[in-house]
Amino acid sequence: MDSFFIGLGVFVLVAFGTLLGMRLQRYLPVHHRDDRTRDVVNLGIGMVAAMASLVLGLLIASVKGNFDTASADTKTLAGDYILINVTLHEYGRDAEPVLKLLRSNVHYAAWILGFPEQRPPKPAVHFTDVLQAIRLLKPTDQAQTDARSYALQLTVDVGKLFNALRGDASGSVPPLLLIVLSGWLFIIFLSFGLFAPRNPVATITLIICAASIGDAFT
Repeated sequence: MDSFFIGLGVFVLVAFGTLLGMRLQRYLPVHHRDDRTRDVVNLGIGMVAAMASLVLGLLIASVKGNFDTASADTKTLAGDYILINVTLHEYGRDAEPVLKLLRSNVHYAAWILGFPEQRPPKPAVHFTDVLQAIRLLKPTDQAQTDARSYALQLTVDVGKLFNALRGDASGSVPPLLLIVLSGWLFIIFLSFGLFAPRNPVATITLIICAASIGDAFT
């Protein structure tokens, strides 16, 4: 799911909770808005806010960890591609068809991993195609044999890294966690609206806070 729409949805939900609380404030009897009631509500909402802060912090730490891992794997993937290219050049002219397949595969991998400007030519060249082409090379001396073996190993490593990165790219925050966290934020801002003074400054301040929270999810 696109992070922009997640953030927009959270903002709309939290802002709606604020405005709904302010609307419900009109219908609450006075004794439901006294200091004792406010203290109880503040206590309960404080516990919910503490849990929401903890979950949001763990969520941010998890996303950062995934980003750091993906960044390191991407650099390794690029380095392995370069090594395959150099190794095949060292193999000789017989490897030129494999080099063409490799270039097409680089575009395919970049496109799959989130670079739409690198749209691959059709039909797409997969890692198995490059691997099979390298296996079909017929070395004539020891140097070519070593180059072929090294290129095969690098291509296998590239395939493993690509699959790992693809899994990270397709994985996301569990929807249930987002729903629960958004629900907590809705309840928190609903309580803010219930006891907030009905004036433009308070309303705009709470809407800006809702926008800031929504932006944190993008």
